[in-house]
Order: sequence, then structure tokens, then C-alpha cells
Amino acid sequence: MPSEFLKLKAQMPIFGVGLGLRGHFAQDILEHASAIDFLEFTPENFADNIVSTRWLANFAENFPLLAHSVSLSIGSVDPLSNDLLALEKSFSELFGLHWWSDHLCFTGVDGQTSYDLLPLPWTEQAVRHVSARIKQAQEIVGKPLAIENIPFYSKMPRGDFREAEFISRILEEADCGLLLDLNNLLVNSINHNFDARAFLDRLPLERVVQIHLAGHRRFGQRIIDTHGSAIEPALLELLEQVLRKSPTVNAIMIERDQHFPEFKEILAELAAVRKVWTQFVATASPVANHHATVVKRSSAVTIIPRQLVSELAPVDDPAAWSGGESISPTGNHFDKPYCDLEAASNSPELGRYQREWFEIWKQIKGRSPLEVDAESFRAEFVQAPEELNGYDLRALSVYAWLRDSAREHLLCSVFPSTRMVLNGGWKQIVEQYFHNWRPTFLELEDIGADFPKFFEQSYSELLASQPFLIELIQYELLRWNVGRKHEFTADASEVYLGTAEQIQNCRPFVNPELTIRFFRFPVEEMRRAQNLEELIGVAAATDECCTAAPYAILPHQFQSKGLPLSSVAAQIVEAAREERLSYSQLIARVLTEEQRSSPSEIAEIILLLRHLHEEKIFLRCICPD
Repeated sequence: MPSEFLKLKAQMPIFGVGLGLRGHFAQDILEHASAIDFLEFTPENFADNIVSTRWLANFAENFPLLAHSVSLSIGSVDPLSNDLLALEKSFSELFGLHWWSDHLCFTGVDGQTSYDLLPLPWTEQAVRHVSARIKQAQEIVGKPLAIENIPFYSKMPRGDFREAEFISRILEEADCGLLLDLNNLLVNSINHNFDARAFLDRLPLERVVQIHLAGHRRFGQRIIDTHGSAIEPALLELLEQVLRKSPTVNAIMIERDQHFPEFKEILAELAAVRKVWTQFVATASPVANHHATVVKRSSAVTIIPRQLVSELAPVDDPAAWSGGESISPTGNHFDKPYCDLEAASNSPELGRYQREWFEIWKQIKGRSPLEVDAESFRAEFVQAPEELNGYDLRALSVYAWLRDSAREHLLCSVFPSTRMVLNGGWKQIVEQYFHNWRPTFLELEDIGADFPKFFEQSYSELLASQPFLIELIQYELLRWNVGRKHEFTADASEVYLGTAEQIQNCRPFVNPELTIRFFRFPVEEMRRAQNLEELIGVAAATDECCTAAPYAILPHQFQSKGLPLSSVAAQIVEAAREERLSYSQLIARVLTEEQRSSPSEIAEIILLLRHLHEEKIFLRCICPD
């Protein structure tokens, strides 16, 4: 049967050489637009937030966009996510996307997610299951799906066939595209001692719609896909092999997600990739021009949206461990003992495999590759699952290490000042939080929800000596939560209270996204401290007997901001919110009868009302028709 995907692919534009859109170098992207043909973004990071979608739209005005997701979990036995598919369809229509992509993996099972790319067994059953789900996803979104080959750190079962055939079978049966990640292929070939070139020869390269290039690092005897170092020459050699055999690739892009260099190094990598590209792709030009003239918008990149979801966990830079040497694509760097899963004829059903893998992954304690490859290593568990036979516990400990690295990194984002206070004890406290306390968060946004309660119950002695700490924890969590939504705050209108009629007849509309809380310690001032000494000094200057003071917390530029309020301001805001009083009624509420006869006293309150509008505590002025 003729391939509908290949027919569509022949009509797709050739985008050229692009870059993953990352907030770290968003401004650099605009300033060097002529060197970049397109941008790739992760839709999940822009969901349910009108401000971040507008931020993304600024780049869509200047570059073609490609959507690359990480949470489709195409291999899971769970139902596909209707919310994610609706998001993909929405972005596809909004930005005129020609295809979208995700990974050949499962990320969770039974409604639980790992936020990681977990490998599938290479079995006939998995081929049928994944192919059917790809067809379903493509039909719902209305655009072709390109699946990406993933890195895997566990020796996988060969099952009914090897990985290259597993991928090829799915591509043919699902009639979809391939996002070929050459770094993932190189990492796997080194870790598992196979020939990357021969692997490429076994793939239907005519289905490659997009190629990813990235860097990796050596961690002891293992190579880890980090997206945190330079592209190696071996990757460009593999790129040449692909383009020589199939010069119909539509897009090639560089991924960089951590340990960001100066942007000139990224530009040099783009130039090296373009040099290869122009040798083999007939329609390529030295500097492709698929985007409009860029209008630099500094306001678009001043503050960046949160990146909650990505392909990789942020890990410490291992340069000190490895000496920063490059990795040769020949030789086996993964020769520690391992256990294969059972052969395909005796293997567990796909759902059982996923549940067993996921249960071990949840319970096993993360350990770095340097630790797991020691001869004395023994896997540790919070609670050992019943089924352990046949699973590579060294590799699963590495997967758990990546899991814990991602969780700690995100927890640092929620509690940056708390981490500064806890200093050297932070890592131990985080490990206790995740492994002993076992927080019941369902989404990454909720990762710190149980941390205040955990800290109060587990570290009472520390709180006795540093009583400000629990309020700082509560405040940082509150700011994180308030920063989620921006729909109302983003649409605030400018208001100038200038006429007596306006003050008499109109009332303010209080920001629905505003939160007011009372704190005894100056939590916002502590949060702004540049170092631990300054933070402790601010806290120590507080009179322990002082009355709790109000703070306003509201969304601000993809995050949130906190404002100390006077008692008068807090009274005005609460009265405006609860009783919907006019400006004149609010003035009367906070001034005594004697003060109301003083023009200067009234003028001072009017200035306060204007200030509340400027800070978007009041969003607009509502007047009678």
C-alpha cells in the first residue's frame, strides 16, 4: 500500500538548520536570527497560560515553529491523553505546523508519570500496540507524527527483533515519520557496543523528517545524553551518512538544555551543521531564508516562561569527573554485568512489563553512574518490589538518579532562598522528603506542596533556632503557586483617577489572581537577599513580638511578585474585593471623619489607589453605564 505519510512529506517545506527555543538564549536568538532557520518548542511548557503563549507567538512571527513533546507516552498501556492531543491540535492550527513529534517510549502507567523517557521491549506486541496508538494520535491532531528514538541505559530485551527493526516496523505499520536523534543513537551504540552506521543502514531513512543533534558526557563507564556539551565530530559524520542516503530531510536542529555556553559557540555549531546540510540537500542555501525580517522585541524575552517539562533531567556538570575528554564511537564503555529480561516467547505481557518496571523505578533510590558501576554496588529501595528478577538494577538506579536530579532542580526553583539557608544540608533534606516522606504530588507544579508540612514535622529543632524558616518556606511556595496563571493580570488596563465624578461613582476591579497573606517576618525582603548573610541579617532584625504584616502576591511575567502592604492598603483591597465599594466609599472606610475634611489626607489615599492600579492589584475601573 502506498505511504500517505511519504506523500505528505514530499509536500512539506524544507526548513533548514534550526535550534531548540530555550529561554536561556531567547534574546540571542532574536539578535542572530539570520543564522537560524526555525525554532522547536515543547507545547507542554506553554499550556493553559495566555502570557507564555503570547511570548511564543512573538517568535512565531519571525521563525517557523516545530512542536516537540515529551509526554505523549505513545507506548504506555494507559489511554492517550485527550488534553495533550487537544493542545497539539491547537498549536498546530495556531502556528500552521506541518508535523509534530514525540518519543518512542512510555513515560508512565496506571495514571502515574515518571516525566522521563522509559524504554519499551522490542516485541511484536509492542509494535502492534504503538502503531495503533500513533494512527489514533495522528487522526485526532490532524497532522503527521514523527517518533524519536530514545537513549536507553538498561540492556534491553531483543525480544522478537533488534531495536532498528523494532523502529522500522512501527514506522511502516503506523505510516508515520521518524525524528532521528543521532546523539541518542551514538550514546546507545557506545553504551551497548554496536555499530551506529550499521544501525542507520537498517532504518527507512526516507521517513526521516527531522534530525536532532546534541552533546553527551561520560559519567564513569557510562555515556549519558545530557544536551549539555558540544556536538562531537562523530555526530556530523553520522549526519553525512544520513543525508547522503536520504537528502530529503526537512529539518535539522541542535538541542541544548543545560550548561549553556556563550552563544557564539552555538552559532559555530549551527554553521558546522549547515556546512554539512548544504553539501547534500539540493534546495539548501548557505543561509536559508524561511522566516520574515525579525523585529527585535526586547520585552518578549526579558522574563521567560517556566520550563517544567523537558527530555532530560538537569544534572551536575561532570567535567571534573571525566576531564572533559571526547568519547570515541568505538569500543565498549558498558561492560559491567547485567541481566537481560526473558526472551520474547516467555516475556511478560506489555502492561505487566510496564508496571513492574515502573514499580521498581518508583521504589529504587537514585545513585550516580559512578556509584552504580562500582563492584561493591548494591541497589537500595525505599520498599523493595516483589518482582526484581531480570531487571537491570544498576541501570534503574541511574534512571532514578536522573529522576531525583530533576526533582531536586525543580524544588530548588520553588524554594531558592530556603535552599540558600539550608546550604550543605539541602540535598539530604530533599532526599528525605522524596524517599521517606513520599509527597503525594500529581503534577510537577505541585512538587513542593507537602514541603512545609514535612519540614515542620521533621525539623522542629532547626525551626526552634531559625523560626523565620517556616514562613520563608510557606512564602516561597505561595509565590510559586500564584505564578501559575496570568490570564487576568496580563490584561490589566491603565487607570488614572483624575476626576471627582470617577472617584464618586466608579469602583476598582480587584485582581482575581491576587493573594494576600500575613507574615511575622519580612519574607519578601528575605527572598530578595543576595546572600545568606544578608538574609539572616534581615530575619534577625525582626522583633519576634511584632504583629504580622500583610503581603500581596500576584502573577508577574511568568512568575509572581510579592509586595509588602500597609495595613491601610490591605484594608482597602479587602473592602473592594468583598463589598465592591466605590473609590469614595473606600476613602471613607479608611479615613476618620476629621481626616475626610483634609484635602491632603484624601489626596494621599487617592495616590495609594493609583498605586494599587499600577501594581495590578486593581486591574481596571468599573463605571456605571
